[in-house]
Amino acid sequence: MPQVIPALTVLAASQFASAILLESGLSFLGIGAQPPMPSWGGMIRDHYAYLLTGQAHLALVPGFALASLVLAFMALGTALRDVLDVRASS
Repeated sequence: MPQVIPALTVLAASQFASAILLESGLSFLGIGAQPPMPSWGGMIRDHYAYLLTGQAHLALVPGFALASLVLAFMALGTALRDVLDVRASS
């Protein structure tokens, strides 16, 4: 059991990042979270038309926030893998 817990911890961090991307992708397509509930995919979809106007930040800020969050979870998973790797400590 002690060898399984580090692998599950790293996998959980990676899967959490994937779940965030999946939810935002579905919300961008209109089949995810519905309008009273905020979602980064919904924010990007609602302001997608502003990309070519002078208000591109309305779509780019949620996109950068989403990318930063996913990158942070992937970096957390990589750092946890490096710290908890039992094979490297031998």
